[in-house]
Amino acid sequence: MKRSPALVIFGRLWLFWAVLSIIMAEGATNTWDGGGADDSWSIGENWNPDGVMPVSASNTTVKLDGPNRTSPVQNLAAPFMLNRLEILNGTSAFYLSGSQLQFIADGLTQPKIYSTREATSTIANDIDIPDGTTLYFEMGTYHLNLNGIISGGGSIDKLQNAGGITLNNISNSFSGGLTIRGIDNDWYKVNVNTSNALGAGSVNLYGGTMITNAVNPGGLIFFNTTSHTNQINLFQNSPIFVGLPTGAASVTLDGNLDLNSFTLTLRGGGTGTISGIISEGATNAVTKVDSGTWRLSGENTFTGAVTVSTGMLTINGSVNASINVQDGAIVNGFGTLNWHQGETVDVAGTLDISQLHLNLQVLDSERQEFIIVDYSSGSLVGATFASVAGKPNNCGLIYDSTNKLIVLRSYNKGTVFMIQ
Repeated sequence: MKRSPALVIFGRLWLFWAVLSIIMAEGATNTWDGGGADDSWSIGENWNPDGVMPVSASNTTVKLDGPNRTSPVQNLAAPFMLNRLEILNGTSAFYLSGSQLQFIADGLTQPKIYSTREATSTIANDIDIPDGTTLYFEMGTYHLNLNGIISGGGSIDKLQNAGGITLNNISNSFSGGLTIRGIDNDWYKVNVNTSNALGAGSVNLYGGTMITNAVNPGGLIFFNTTSHTNQINLFQNSPIFVGLPTGAASVTLDGNLDLNSFTLTLRGGGTGTISGIISEGATNAVTKVDSGTWRLSGENTFTGAVTVSTGMLTINGSVNASINVQDGAIVNGFGTLNWHQGETVDVAGTLDISQLHLNLQVLDSERQEFIIVDYSSGSLVGATFASVAGKPNNCGLIYDSTNKLIVLRSYNKGTVFMIQ
């Protein structure tokens, strides 16, 4: 049976529109040039090619470029789906606002925000990262402020690029975790300006600035006065900053810190408190540098040494007694030093024991003398520890002010000084 010409035309039109709808749904690359009458994404003349607005789709790429209309407003969809957002060359900052952006995978290609803009730009939109999705940040230079609420079950991965991102929203709830990758040099940073900005997942650290002469150090940096409950995991030697080295800030970290087999460097000019448990760690587990104060308030289980190079370390929880207090540094607190055989607190700076408690765990009771504290190159504040636990019955804790030592000594060994 021969089809009518009308049916043939209808069929061809249907096929044309079906193919066109598929092409439109698949998205494309659209470049913002700001040539329209206002800042709306819905104005076709703002885009190159003119009249072609981006489509909410899994493989849509949006590029913000040029010097014109640098405050675009996303008003096309709520949410607007895309796979890639690029903020490109130029010296004027972009400020993107409007409805939510949803970053989704395009097949195996995870979404990314990419920037080479030579200015600190801002995304004020809320951002959704769906479950199982990782949103990568590839920041070639400068910063990107993230002001909106970041939600969803996905994760953020700040790649090892020189620029930084700043988390500014107290209501961030993304739960897949945050990964920070840096090098021991300037930049490569994630700034945190408000409590809870890290979301609900764990924070994974892969490096950052340990050297103290960097002009603009990088890593995980807390500003203002904030508190956080996230688990923090080290996968390389990594710093945590409370403010910049000469700055002021205050942070409380209530989550646990798993050092794995790496060294945590505590940095910044402010005051930081770690109330969670610090576990695992390298032979040199914790290093304290810069002028600020860090307080260790948890019942820590890491077994490596602590080095305090500058500033103050306050022990309000418990740590092992393998501590190196360098010239100019201070160690104090009202917590507990858990001393094991072979450990010594070496003091070239200042050790204040007046409120510290000493918990002795002696393995070889036949040995006649153990040096607990050597302050021959430094100074001691306080006549005795606040308390001493675990002392063997045949031993005394000797405060030898002549040789500047605190020694655990059996009663039949040598001269008796002040005994606790």
